[in-house]
Amino acid sequence: MYLAHRGDVKQAALKFHIGDSTAYELIKEVSTELHNILGPLYAPMPTKNEWLQIANNYEQLWNFPNCIGALDGKHINIEKPASSGSCFWSYKKKHTFVLMAIADAHKHFIWYSLGDFGSLNDASIFGDTDFAFQLANNELDIPPPRELPNTDIKVPFMFVADEIFKLSENIMKSYSKTIDLPVPEKVFNYRLKRARLCIECAFGMLTEKFHVLQEDLKFDLMTSQFMVSAMACLHNFLITTNRNINLDSRNGSLNDASIFGDTDFAFQLANNELDIPPPRELPNTDIKVPFMFVADEIFKLSENIMKSYSKIVDLPVPEKVFNYRLKRARLCIECAFGMLTEKFHVLQEDLKFDLMTSQFMVSAMACLHNFLIITNRNINLDNRNGIPVHDLENERNRPLQMTPIQQRHNNPKECLREKISKHDRSWLYPESTTWTWRTPDFIHPDHVMG
Repeated sequence: MYLAHRGDVKQAALKFHIGDSTAYELIKEVSTELHNILGPLYAPMPTKNEWLQIANNYEQLWNFPNCIGALDGKHINIEKPASSGSCFWSYKKKHTFVLMAIADAHKHFIWYSLGDFGSLNDASIFGDTDFAFQLANNELDIPPPRELPNTDIKVPFMFVADEIFKLSENIMKSYSKTIDLPVPEKVFNYRLKRARLCIECAFGMLTEKFHVLQEDLKFDLMTSQFMVSAMACLHNFLITTNRNINLDSRNGSLNDASIFGDTDFAFQLANNELDIPPPRELPNTDIKVPFMFVADEIFKLSENIMKSYSKIVDLPVPEKVFNYRLKRARLCIECAFGMLTEKFHVLQEDLKFDLMTSQFMVSAMACLHNFLIITNRNINLDNRNGIPVHDLENERNRPLQMTPIQQRHNNPKECLREKISKHDRSWLYPESTTWTWRTPDFIHPDHVMG
């Protein structure tokens, strides 16, 4: 409680009816145990597959391929340790030690180190860590270089950092601003800084969760370090827990792209594990195109995810037609959500249940929606003449003949009896039904394969 709510230790001791020295000892003991227990569980060194997953998340969420972390340091304000001189005096005009950390695309601390003098710069502190030594000697089990998307150019996996760090094989920083950069370099800088925001946001979330960091830590140096380590582990615990239920730790919601990117389905899609058929020729052409899902603008364009052209420029007619047809196809999911809400009115109000119950309720409604769709599709009739929709093409090629309903058109009672009868409905169900897939006669140029 003391870590989350800033205040005087004496006030906390008074609240729990314990002595001041006991309160200080409890804070030290609890912080040490949190560091020892949660550290190995929520801040372990990633394996090769976990590095790949981190890189996929950065590409999916931040549009920066082959990035495996954002590197930076944060100054933690403390009271001046005894006999420390000016070692901890930082450019912030306060006594600090540095929390050096690397965050993934979800603001989760992959690695952190703390306790170095605040008078040192971030680059020298990082260069003196065991992590930097292992990185330089290829001991971190980082995967070998991988091709950039849609190219055959192999690029090493890298950490993004600010200008003070030294450029190396696995550390990337932005172009210098001392000269006027061309557009490609400006775009690169923009994307790198977006990816680097992950570590800045992680530090901000840490300070916002644990208000004790908003003031000077009035403890001995060792206790202060264990406290910050415990807070970093608790931050990782909260991030991991909230990701498992697709909740953001601040406002209870993530954007659609980040939620989808963190699902098993997205991971299987990226690794071709969904048994999707290989690319197929478009009708009346020999152009092979992958099968795809259509999505809105927030999702990232990929081999199997298609979105519309951007509206920031005036598009030519073919691109406008493509956007129109893609949005028509996208209406399927919008209509499905609308039908779900219309069928189950409980969704029109707040679900006043615990989170787990609410999730099971919505899952049950989605399953019932699918059941109703499948059931109705099996007996779906054309409203014009009572012919099954899937049999309309065959009916058009047959000689004109009247259906039982049309034959009884002049007798409403007989017509009504025919509709509700359970004994004479064989004409509604053909013995065999053949379904055929129709392939769209349009496609996005980015998805065309030779």
